[in-house]
Amino acid sequence: MIGATYQVLPSPPSNLSVRHRSIGHTQKAIINWLAMADFFAASGILLRSAFWLWKGDIVHQDGWNLIVCAIFAIWIRFFYTATFMWTLFYAVDVYLVCKQRKGNQKYYHAVTWLVSFVMTSVGLGTLYLPEFQCHTGPARVLPNYLLSYIPIVLVMFINPLLYYLSSRNLRILITGGLGQLTYLEHNLLATLKEKFFCIVLVFYVCWLPNVLNGIMLWGFWDGLPRKFIIGLWYVMAVVNPLQAVLNSLVYKGWDDCRISWREFKAIICCCTDQPHSGLILDSSSEHQFTPERPTFSTNHFD
Repeated sequence: MIGATYQVLPSPPSNLSVRHRSIGHTQKAIINWLAMADFFAASGILLRSAFWLWKGDIVHQDGWNLIVCAIFAIWIRFFYTATFMWTLFYAVDVYLVCKQRKGNQKYYHAVTWLVSFVMTSVGLGTLYLPEFQCHTGPARVLPNYLLSYIPIVLVMFINPLLYYLSSRNLRILITGGLGQLTYLEHNLLATLKEKFFCIVLVFYVCWLPNVLNGIMLWGFWDGLPRKFIIGLWYVMAVVNPLQAVLNSLVYKGWDDCRISWREFKAIICCCTDQPHSGLILDSSSEHQFTPERPTFSTNHFD
């Protein structure tokens, strides 16, 4: 929750022009919505944990206890599914920018909240309805598990591909198709690749244990390694809420990368006559940057 709050805090005042500050507007919006979803998901986990501690070690699955547990499950599932979708759409928007296209925030919102609603309602609906009981049969549990893990697996496969393609397009964008990089541009591209890698790494660290848990439960149901599964659950309890903190580092940035983020802003602004919804970059550095290639063909940004 603290990480999500830090993520939506405004950046330090910048002396850049309005035109420069307009770059990255779409990514800023996506990051803010991702942080909001992280905040509510983590708050759901906190409140559910407090409820379990208040009720004791075992919460009886009947009456009001079941209703409260179902409400928390819906809350947490909905907002974590939203974090998966916003993580995906950040990569999609970066890819579109590197292809000199502009993403549609309304489309991102519509798909994110609709998919989150459908995944949550169908998955938990098969688990609790129609008698409003926590069913344990495979026919009830399997759809819930599939709808839990499908968004995670999709992000794990699609995001690295999108960031790879974005990095390749960025090289063409920066060099103007010449295939040669200056020392400064080489460092800039390496820093951006590092940021893309860190974003993917954070998602894998936070959610790979969940995928492994699902594989173990369904692949070794009759002979589950009990100690291993319990240990995996402890890992999940730590790394899942930790996503908000790690996201605040990789999306909002850290001090060592501020110069590179600003440099990329300067390059984009020198390449186009109109403000472009570019990559979200930290512009708080006081260093000045003058690109060695002050002009490129504006055809790359049409």
